[in-house]
Amino acid sequence: MNWDRIQGNWKQIAGKAKTNWGKLTHDDQITSSGRSERRAGKRQAQYGREEEQAAREFDAFHEATRITGRASFPATVSDDESARKC
Repeated sequence: MNWDRIQGNWKQIAGKAKTNWGKLTHDDQITSSGRSERRAGKRQAQYGREEEQAAREFDAFHEATRITGRASFPATVSDDESARKC
């Protein structure tokens, strides 16, 4: 288990505690902040990297796709191509 996943699990726990505290004190802002922190922790624990790193990877992929005009992974068969096979 890498350190990013451990930090993600911790963010989930802290977010849940913050959400419950917001519900207890009837503070919608704290509740919302806790929910977003919990979601960020889930993403970090699931993917094993911080949100900023994932955003940088997505931006790099998006830029490469924009420049070349195609994605770097194999495309799926379109509806037109599957209709020709029938």
